[in-house]
Amino acid sequence: MSETNKGKQLFTVARVFFLLIVIPLSLMAILIANGIFKLGVTVKERAVTVLDQKSQEEIKIRAINTADEVANFLNERKKDILIATIFPATDSTFKKFVNENKKSLWIKEKDKIRQIAVPLYAEMSLIDKNGNEQIKVSSGEIVPR
Repeated sequence: MSETNKGKQLFTVARVFFLLIVIPLSLMAILIANGIFKLGVTVKERAVTVLDQKSQEEIKIRAINTADEVANFLNERKKDILIATIFPATDSTFKKFVNENKKSLWIKEKDKIRQIAVPLYAEMSLIDKNGNEQIKVSSGEIVPR
């Protein structure tokens, strides 16, 4: 064969190779890459949705637990008030009641967390039927009349 025929034949084979293999593979690569990007976006959106639902559930559970704790605390204070109506109306019993009813709190001081007992009642008074204050305990001490 002549040199020009070989060149034409090689050119034709290269063109056929390019048309039948390189172009379809390039198109497939573009389609696959596009699909992967779309899949990534979809997965990200679904993950955010699931995490949002989980965080909403967690917030809901925390809110319910906090409400239960507040309700329990208030019920305990209601019981304290009922108990306070039973004991004798003296300065010393009121002072003892205020000083003995304490609750533990966690506080942070100088980068350390510790637990302290604080009084539940800052002040307690006995008031008669006419609205006159008979006994008053404030900050753990009896207030003179």
